[in-house]
Amino acid sequence: MSRIAVLVALVFLPSALLAQTQSHIEAAQELLVLTNTKEATEQAFEQIYPLVNSMSEHYPVSDEYRELMAEEMQANLEFIKRELNWSVLEPRLVEVYVGVYSEDELRGLNEFYRTPLGQKFIEKTPEIMEASSRMTMDLFRELIPKLNAMQEERREKRKHRDTH
Repeated sequence: MSRIAVLVALVFLPSALLAQTQSHIEAAQELLVLTNTKEATEQAFEQIYPLVNSMSEHYPVSDEYRELMAEEMQANLEFIKRELNWSVLEPRLVEVYVGVYSEDELRGLNEFYRTPLGQKFIEKTPEIMEASSRMTMDLFRELIPKLNAMQEERREKRKHRDTH
């Protein structure tokens, strides 16, 4: 009798695990929908080109070369957008979320993101990210003179050490 119970358990266990895994996957997929991840990803791709292009404006190169760089960059970004489209990203993001969060945690997050506060969080996240990026860049601008001074001081110490 116990052998039959074990056999029945072994037969039905994989389907029970598959159902659990499928519901876990569905919870992760729902989270991606609730958080507008597809739209955010597409928007990020659209923001990359102007950002990278504006950075290239600071390089001391000819206008002709700058134009060539911009064309190459545009072609590369278009290629990346085609190759890393949502049908490629979504299953991998689901794997990440399933690997990081339990199904119960995903369901809790989904519940939160359905609330008005959760929706406001989603709505304000790009604003927070932009402000955080600006703040970080400002901090680095403040640090650069200090870093340069530290490097110069170390160079002077090495120079003094090497001459004595």
